[in-house]
Amino acid sequence: MNKNEKAESLAEWFVGLTADEQVRFLTGLAHELTVVARDFYVPQGTDLTDGTAVRLLNEIQHRVTAHARNILDDPAEGSHPAAYGFLDDVPARSDLLGLVRLAIEHARRRVEPQAANT
Repeated sequence: MNKNEKAESLAEWFVGLTADEQVRFLTGLAHELTVVARDFYVPQGTDLTDGTAVRLLNEIQHRVTAHARNILDDPAEGSHPAAYGFLDDVPARSDLLGLVRLAIEHARRRVEPQAANT
């Protein structure tokens, strides 16, 4: 399965959610991305092992939280294709791509039980 197939699968799932569930997923993903960024902290200190990775994660998080805000302002934004840009914008760094995909799956699992109850 290539990256575009994965993005399409997530996009199909995402647009099937209610606006509340979409925001829940996006804010959950934003939280998970902060956890990913911690992989690049120097233990017992305030330095970073890879400042570029942390900056890239921040840029992804910026898009994710902006999309959540847009959905709150206009729920129709949930079906906008730009919502999935954070998947395509992850650099081809195996460490970062894998961690972001894992964060997406963690956030998705937290929303799926909610969606099943509606």
